[in-house]
Amino acid sequence: MGKRNRILALLAAFFTVTVFSLRLELYQGIDENKLLTIFNKLYNSFSSNALLEVVAIIGLFFFYDKWLKKEKGFDILTAIISFALSFSFILATFYSKYNASDYMWGNIFQVGMTVVTLLGFSLFIYALLRMILLRESKEIPKQKDSFLEKHIFIVSAVVIFTFWMIWVIGNYPGSINPDSILQLKYFRGEEPWSNWHPPLSSILMGVCFSVGNKIKDANFGFFLYCLFQTITGSLIFAFALKKLKDFGVSVRTLILALLYICLVPIFGCYAQWFEKDFLYTQVVVLFLTFLLCIYTKKTCEKKDLCGLILSALFCIFLRNNGIYAVIPSLIALLIWIKKEEKKHVAIALITALASFVLIVKVMFPIIGVSATSVSESLGVMFQQTARYAVEYPDEIDDYEKEVLDKNFQGMEHLYNYDPRINDPVKIYYNHSDFKGYLKVWFHQFTKHPGVYFESFFNGTYGYLAPVENDIGAWVQREYFDYQIELGAFHPTDNMVNKSLVWAWNLSQKLPILRFLTMPGLYTWITIVCAWYVLKRKQASKLILMIPAFINILVCMASPLALAMRYALPTLACSLILLLYIFKNDEGKDAYFN
Repeated sequence: MGKRNRILALLAAFFTVTVFSLRLELYQGIDENKLLTIFNKLYNSFSSNALLEVVAIIGLFFFYDKWLKKEKGFDILTAIISFALSFSFILATFYSKYNASDYMWGNIFQVGMTVVTLLGFSLFIYALLRMILLRESKEIPKQKDSFLEKHIFIVSAVVIFTFWMIWVIGNYPGSINPDSILQLKYFRGEEPWSNWHPPLSSILMGVCFSVGNKIKDANFGFFLYCLFQTITGSLIFAFALKKLKDFGVSVRTLILALLYICLVPIFGCYAQWFEKDFLYTQVVVLFLTFLLCIYTKKTCEKKDLCGLILSALFCIFLRNNGIYAVIPSLIALLIWIKKEEKKHVAIALITALASFVLIVKVMFPIIGVSATSVSESLGVMFQQTARYAVEYPDEIDDYEKEVLDKNFQGMEHLYNYDPRINDPVKIYYNHSDFKGYLKVWFHQFTKHPGVYFESFFNGTYGYLAPVENDIGAWVQREYFDYQIELGAFHPTDNMVNKSLVWAWNLSQKLPILRFLTMPGLYTWITIVCAWYVLKRKQASKLILMIPAFINILVCMASPLALAMRYALPTLACSLILLLYIFKNDEGKDAYFN
């Protein structure tokens, strides 16, 4: 058996490395005859790095050999997850390269290479997941509490704050984007208030800027907001790590998490960004932490209830889609928790719903805050219509042209279609005949449904799989005109500032580190966490994953096919979930045996 396993492990290693070496592109060859064309295509199918391939084969041999020694049988759920992740990776790769999936099955050779690639990736992911499941829990001997264990909160807060402040001070007074400029204009009365960007977020930005501007200058105003979100973020992440330690996560594991939070540039970049997404991510982490507290203790004490309500309200009012993360989580918690504790969770749920309705639906119209444009939630549909118009212009009849002309201020605006961003089409929608548009949308779907699927996946590929980098939160070197009008200037043109620019760039190029800057990675981590709790018969832990999964859906409905700023809550939640779910004292869920 041992010799057979080693032979299988070696074959699996060769096969996996061969598949990993494929370019995943449109393979082309000469046309003299079919056999020579196949040989030519195969010749051009691989990217090679001989030394790396040798090292990979050796490593994978030992990996597969160890897996085969432990394997006890075929696992259908793991196979399904492995296949789904592999398929999403291949699909997302082709959208990333070509904005289409046609090349996966464009001809017999392409189909063959797609199948081979799918099998290779599925085998590797299946073995990896099975190894995770078959791992042996090692009992960590109880040692005398270390200084870090006793003071995990204060140490974590100070360390996180210190590392993030390198970015904040190094790029003083911070970076900004056009959305934040609009929010400042709301606060300063230069634009009418709108719920397009959450008023609470605009108020926090505006207050920090105004206070800093009065104390010193515009630069200090921008800096003050960055300092504010750095302080709150340090405290919230430290609080989450402290709670995870209380729930059984080892200090050694928490140190690794702390290194990730401090050294991977993503959080530091967002700390120096004068923008709303980082603060929202922080309150989502806080909300998840209180969910963890209640779930772990199976009770909802008053302090946990207060924390749950406050964090839920901040989630709701710091981002327009925050309500969708909060309400399903609270409903699921209410259903799961034991009877005598339901009233406390019900209070949180009612408070969240009532506050949302009272403030957004009642108060905002009274005080003149206009509602979010309906086009914000229909961008996916508009992209599908635009792709249809681009690919099948001759099949649009006169009635459809009339409806589309009316709704998009001229049908020609549909030809602005960019498969990776909604805005060039979405901004022209005026909601003049939505019923007519819906009828046209559905009719065109029945004629060419494939176009709609292509459009959707093309607009979400960056969240489906780890295939492309994005950090966002750039280190701004040149200011917008509006910032300059306010009096902002860049006083830190030194080696620290230039080094941060290079750190931002290099983090998206260096091996391993660039993998961590792919939004799709955190979708995968969340899915793997869900798979793991199902396999361990701990399905009630899916409650804890609702905020992360809801945010993935929000990303898929977002205007961009790839944006870390939208995926940031999923990133943060997946880190917390990974630490909590894979802690060393796992046991079966009594509610789902």
